[in-house]
Amino acid sequence: TSRQIPVNAEVSIVPNQPQTEGMFKASVCSNEITGLKLIGVSALPFQAGDACTLQYLIGSVLWGFDVIVLTCEGTSLEVCHVDHARYINRRRFVRVPLHQPIWVASFPVLQENAKPNMPSFEKGEIVEFSGPTLRIRGSLDVERRERILVIFEIEPGRIVQDIAEVQRVGQTVTGPFYIIELTGLDDRSEDELIRITNHVALEQGLDVELDEEESEMPVEVGS
Repeated sequence: TSRQIPVNAEVSIVPNQPQTEGMFKASVCSNEITGLKLIGVSALPFQAGDACTLQYLIGSVLWGFDVIVLTCEGTSLEVCHVDHARYINRRRFVRVPLHQPIWVASFPVLQENAKPNMPSFEKGEIVEFSGPTLRIRGSLDVERRERILVIFEIEPGRIVQDIAEVQRVGQTVTGPFYIIELTGLDDRSEDELIRITNHVALEQGLDVELDEEESEMPVEVGS
């Protein structure tokens, strides 16, 4: 749990707010019963109540803790403890620019409606393809960790239909974007997407250089 992160450990802080982008480096200066106290490398753009993900690397295993900011002043940050972690599988994939249509729809686990609503799909554009990870430009209103349904053509005559999880939401000069990870793939399907990614990269004359991507899987850890 977060209570087991030692003093002086190096951590990364990933904001969960769409208006705050980037990853911030910090070190643990105190681990107390009330929470973790951190010192950032630079000023931290948080305020009390913000949700963020604390990432801590042990050997080759990266753990993610979804915490709430208690206080933040300059480079000093205090976050609450949590008794569960998410294992982040650090695989490596090729990133390929792409311009391809995709249809996406919100797919919440629970809805407050009198009767079931069918998913309503909106059209977006895949602008980057990296194995099971897609960067999408579109206007669908989503938040980090939200589940969505996606449908797109991966090759002529081959359609992918899957549930995805939103990993990041942001805004550029060209409009809103979000990065998703397909979560319903088995090993064979994921290997096939990686093969297709490499093939598209070679077709575009790109060097097949591997970029690190993070895919997250919940893991319950006892306190």
